[in-house]
Amino acid sequence: ALALAEGQEPSRDVLNTMLRGVQRNNPDLFGVGAMWEPNAYDGKDADYRSAPGCDASGRYLPYFATGAEISDQGDQLTSAYYTVPKSTHKTYIAHPQPYTINGKSVPMSTVVYPVMVNGSFRGTVLVDISLARFTQIITDIKAYTTGYAALLNDQGKIMVHHRKDLLDKSVFDIGALRNKTAATTAFKAGQPYFEEVSAPGGVVLRYFHPIPIAGSDQHWYLSITAPESEVMAQATAISRLTLTLCGALLAVLLLAVFLLVRSSLQPVNYLARTAEVIAGGDLQHSINDAAFGGEMKTLSTALKGMIHSLLQTIGKAEALAAEAKEELGLSAEEATHLRELFFEKLDKTERLTRGVADPAERSQIAKRIHQEFTQKLYGSYNRR
Repeated sequence: ALALAEGQEPSRDVLNTMLRGVQRNNPDLFGVGAMWEPNAYDGKDADYRSAPGCDASGRYLPYFATGAEISDQGDQLTSAYYTVPKSTHKTYIAHPQPYTINGKSVPMSTVVYPVMVNGSFRGTVLVDISLARFTQIITDIKAYTTGYAALLNDQGKIMVHHRKDLLDKSVFDIGALRNKTAATTAFKAGQPYFEEVSAPGGVVLRYFHPIPIAGSDQHWYLSITAPESEVMAQATAISRLTLTLCGALLAVLLLAVFLLVRSSLQPVNYLARTAEVIAGGDLQHSINDAAFGGEMKTLSTALKGMIHSLLQTIGKAEALAAEAKEELGLSAEEATHLRELFFEKLDKTERLTRGVADPAERSQIAKRIHQEFTQKLYGSYNRR
């Protein structure tokens, strides 16, 4: 089309050679040709009257078939595979027809592509395709055990089927469908169609899947037919396998979760046991948190800080009691009472200042508690 638009189309002899080469090098192509509008190819129809591949007027209509010389297609200008793409400007596929090749009937389908130049129809290029390979591929399809496949056009005509007596018949006329109206609507719209049909051997499932044809409004259908019993038997087997796999996967996941939780709780359990030991009075017990990280590291650090602060407080209390005992000549019982007063002061100060944000207010509370502690201390001394 580009060469035609630029006026650089190859000569008719060159194009003939190209078409013959395409046909010879593709065994699935029974024939290859072209059909041009009058003077639409090179404007030289008058120079080629009755030439090979041209009609009496010189119109260029070459066709090359297997085992035959070049011929013209002047008698095919009213055929659908020329008139339809001429009017629609779209690819067209003709319904397969049987052709005899070497004494054997072979189904052929003509595929036609319109040649458009600057939006104007100039002619067509066509190929006749043997459906022998399609037939082999589709009839070799086995759906489950006894199911089979077939190929239909968008009118429901059967093009490929393992039963030769059904070829070229309409699927709507052979009793293969339960709801012909719904099936016809789906075929016209190019939509998939599925239904269950009662057959002599039991219920069968039929599924028709559309096969779009590029550049065309047409489509073919691949049909799959299978007994419901075979489909359900395999579905049951698949369901059992799925349940088994799901059960095994669930067991693995539960084990993984258990191991993960146990691994995560090890630091918590260690700190809990350590806290019990410390609560029992062993304030010098070491905390080994080298392997900890994240929140556990923060928690262990806080615990070590608390123990360190507690040890400092106890040291201060004991130092104060010892000093008071020495200076005031307190008995052991009085020194113990003094330590208790000191710890009471610390505990009360921590409780009453907790949550107080104002430093001045916190200072006043601590000062008041210290005065109470001093009064109790002097009271104890005066009683002595």
